[in-house]
Amino acid sequence: MIPHGKQSVKQLIGQNQGVSTIESNDPHIRDFEKIARKYGVDYAIKKVRDEDRPKYVIFFKARDADALTQAFTEYTRRSAERERKPSVLQKLRDIGAMVQNKVLQRSKTKQRSAER
Repeated sequence: MIPHGKQSVKQLIGQNQGVSTIESNDPHIRDFEKIARKYGVDYAIKKVRDEDRPKYVIFFKARDADALTQAFTEYTRRSAERERKPSVLQKLRDIGAMVQNKVLQRSKTKQRSAER
């Protein structure tokens, strides 16, 4: 039985259908895995430790090149959308800081009015 989808590099090479590679520095590689499954691409991801940031090498079958092109197009589009939208955690931090500033301002005004 031939495995499909995500698999090890050894399994992918063992199918004797030719293997191609693409390198990626994006830490959100899980998003690519979801999209690759959607397009039915047989792939393997190898993490290569670099000096600063890890680099990912994506192996895929040569016959899946067209499907992988579509998957990467969708992946880059989603990555661009993610960069444009601010993080929900960052929004919560901003709101928390704003609320904390209001509490501090209110306590200062209470102290001033009590001194009079």
